[in-house]
Amino acid sequence: MERISAAAHQGAASECLKYSGIKAIIGKSFARIFYRNSINIGLPVIQSEEAAELLTTDASVEINLEEGIIKTQLEEISFPKYPDFVLSLIKHDGLINYIKSNKESKK
Repeated sequence: MERISAAAHQGAASECLKYSGIKAIIGKSFARIFYRNSINIGLPVIQSEEAAELLTTDASVEINLEEGIIKTQLEEISFPKYPDFVLSLIKHDGLINYIKSNKESKK
């Protein structure tokens, strides 16, 4: 994917992708607001020019967000690791669930 930006400021763009069954998005670049909207709903967005050029649209890959590695049948591609806070958002399936979980744990 070259770049997602047009109308991506609408949260619906990220939601449509996530709820259509897409588990992560890999691309060369993303509009900042699309990136943030996606993370806020727990949809990983991985910016990697190398991966975007090597992978096909329907490629089956294994992604290790903690290590910053995309595994294909033939190779491993590294990408910058997410900060711990962003990993927490993704693991909680988004910002709202993250906040709810932290509220409950403080009771």
